[in-house]
Amino acid sequence: MKQKIALFLSLVLSLSLFAACGEKAQTATANATSAAVSEAVPQENVTVTYMTQSTIYPQKADEINAELQKALPYITLDIIHVADNYETTVKSKFATGDPPDLFDWAGYTAIAPFVEANYLLDITDTGYQNAVIDTFRDCGMYQDKVYGLATQVQANAMIYNLDCFEAAGIKEPPKTLTELKDACEKLKAANIIPFATGFKESWVANQMTWKFLSDGVGDYATWYDAMMAGTGSFKTEKTEKAFELMDIVLQNTVDMPLSSDAANLSYLLGTGEAAITFLGEFQYDAIAKSNPDVRLAMAPTPVSDDPADAVMEFDGQQIMFASADGKHIDAAKAVLGWFASEDGARTISTLSKQGSAFNYDLSDVQLNPLGQSGAAYIRSGGKTVAYIKNFWPAGLTGEAGKILQNYIAGSIDKNGFFDAMDAAFKKLSSQQS
Repeated sequence: MKQKIALFLSLVLSLSLFAACGEKAQTATANATSAAVSEAVPQENVTVTYMTQSTIYPQKADEINAELQKALPYITLDIIHVADNYETTVKSKFATGDPPDLFDWAGYTAIAPFVEANYLLDITDTGYQNAVIDTFRDCGMYQDKVYGLATQVQANAMIYNLDCFEAAGIKEPPKTLTELKDACEKLKAANIIPFATGFKESWVANQMTWKFLSDGVGDYATWYDAMMAGTGSFKTEKTEKAFELMDIVLQNTVDMPLSSDAANLSYLLGTGEAAITFLGEFQYDAIAKSNPDVRLAMAPTPVSDDPADAVMEFDGQQIMFASADGKHIDAAKAVLGWFASEDGARTISTLSKQGSAFNYDLSDVQLNPLGQSGAAYIRSGGKTVAYIKNFWPAGLTGEAGKILQNYIAGSIDKNGFFDAMDAAFKKLSSQQS
């Protein structure tokens, strides 16, 4: 497993998004997927449950089902959205013997406990993984067996309102923490709130932790082994420096950041009352809801005073797994096959306006502006890291958001934040060993 993690992190991610965003892909093996889907089509009406933390799939449920049923007319996909406490909810479903047929989960080391508990359906023999771009294939694998498929690729970094920057005289996005502070002063002088935050919701707070942890812990495989051995820590020289980003945000956001949710964050950024936030390209539709003409772009997150350290997270996302003890195993497997087919990949990329993890030529699919600017940055060779959550024990993503909320509330200081993260990692990993 460690070898696969190291291989993934050594790949040039820019080439992956270049393919995922529409350049000519090699599809000889991938095109066999559609035939595999038809083999498992049930002949009676079936409702397959799919639990996800994504907001896009639930919002587009009707459109997804309309396309899905062209290939699988007897299947309806019931997309269940869980915003907060997602990991706890999924685990409780398995513990009570009522798992969803399909669900999203983090990849790599995060799936080990589920595999060892025999919760996941082994889909190696389906060949669906052959449709996935090589770079993202390993995220759904464990001990050389395939259990899940990444259905999207996604950039996650600093989102900014171009009109706000122009109004404040900011010519380019800041690349260092000092430049970020200067940008805040210019924005405030223009009566613009520098940061839109939604820390009332733990999932938003959790994603913020990635911004100052992801690049600072070093090589993920080496760090993960050290954490499991009890010799590693979230606290490093680089993460301590990057934590300054959190204080800059808190000093330059709304008066009560723990009272602002994701909807308010999106409204503030869309209307131009605030200029910057830190989330993924998936947030575009929510932001544009308050202003369809909003001009947004994505840039790497400043994490030090060296511009070369500015970094964008980029990885396979919405990794979909089937439950080994689900109520509709064959139908769930067929749905996975549809997601891996060219029709499925095109449908999801078109509806989400995000890059696909599958190896098809989708060059005619228009990405949203955040996806476009993220893709341009990655094509330029900009610095990227994978999602650190894929190397956390199950449950830590929920805990991370709550720990950061405690810091925002003043219940703990910076050292308390790192201590709490280390303690949570130790506790949760011991429960899975």
